[in-house]
Amino acid sequence: EQAHNKMSTTTDAPRSESRLTFDISIGGGVARGSRGRTSFFGAVFILCNTCLGAATLNIPATFAQAGGVIPSMIIMIISALLNTATLMVFAYTRPYAQGRKLVEMSDYAVVFVGRTFARFQQVILVMQVLGTTSAYVLIVGDQAGPVMAQTVGEEYYCSGGHWWVNGTFVEVLVTALVIFPLCLTKNVDFLKYPSYLTVVGILYVVLDVFMRWMMTGRTEGAEVTDWPENFYDVFNAFPTILLGFLCHFNATPVLDNMATKDNWSWVVVSVGASLACFVNYSLIGVAGYLTYGDQVDTDIIVSMPNDAADVTLARVMMAVAVTMSYPVLYFAAKMVIDEWLVIGLLRFESWWGHVNKSHYITSQAQLDKTFFNPTNRSRSISHLATPPMTIVSQE
Repeated sequence: EQAHNKMSTTTDAPRSESRLTFDISIGGGVARGSRGRTSFFGAVFILCNTCLGAATLNIPATFAQAGGVIPSMIIMIISALLNTATLMVFAYTRPYAQGRKLVEMSDYAVVFVGRTFARFQQVILVMQVLGTTSAYVLIVGDQAGPVMAQTVGEEYYCSGGHWWVNGTFVEVLVTALVIFPLCLTKNVDFLKYPSYLTVVGILYVVLDVFMRWMMTGRTEGAEVTDWPENFYDVFNAFPTILLGFLCHFNATPVLDNMATKDNWSWVVVSVGASLACFVNYSLIGVAGYLTYGDQVDTDIIVSMPNDAADVTLARVMMAVAVTMSYPVLYFAAKMVIDEWLVIGLLRFESWWGHVNKSHYITSQAQLDKTFFNPTNRSRSISHLATPPMTIVSQE
């Protein structure tokens, strides 16, 4: 009986510790990296990296969809203001968190809305990030195809005789050697280094499109309008432009990791990131639309001549930019997935400890009934062969 009580005590201790850890882990209690290291410029570059990427290629086509430069610029101004205002909400609501650690967006949802909505928000975030990053990998393959054709020759590339000139091979190679190692980082401050490369790559593409507009002007046969014929087209273009300013799921870990977390510092970061994205989208949108008009492709690089050296370099820089954007976008989803794994392991640990304790209790009950009860000694084999849960139900 003393051994039984001792085993029960030692079995209960890990269970209570696991339950405590499980409760803390919901709402941001899982430890994540070091804190207080991200500078102003690092924070701005990380947020810009989150916004920029594939959206840059589609902005000129969105200008054409909206019906001209004027309505598109109005949408851009509204989107930039909304982005800045919503980013500042994170800093101004931190004092009301009652000491709770705020790292993810779901941590804010737990404090101000509730855990049910926080779990729903985590699912939506993971779905969005995984969908966006999957598209980024496809963009790398699409940009690698024409570059391969220029490198090995159009005839050799179109023959399809070698697997190593295939865009799919480039996607697998880049994912395994570049994207996967960068996605293993645990510190958001490290993401400022790939963000530098993303901003440089996007800046080259924007300047290339702008310089072509300055030197060549409007393409022959392209039509440019000042105002949409149907106002409904403006509403169709609004989500695309607004999505280009979306960086909120990475804003919360960046804010938590900043060296200075006061409100004015975050206002500077929010305004700087929104302004940088606004200038980038405005330049490529105006230049791309005024150059190709209604003939502009959803990928602005496709509208440019394939055999030009600057266009080939633009494809390479764009591939580098979206490759470096992948780990930055994935960081927020990785925190959520890590939390899910921790919660799942803790639940499994709690269940496994409960199963082990149940087996010990039932085994002890079997011994008591079989060997310490003279009337049941003759049936010891049958009792030991009985399933444990059956014995517990009989008890």
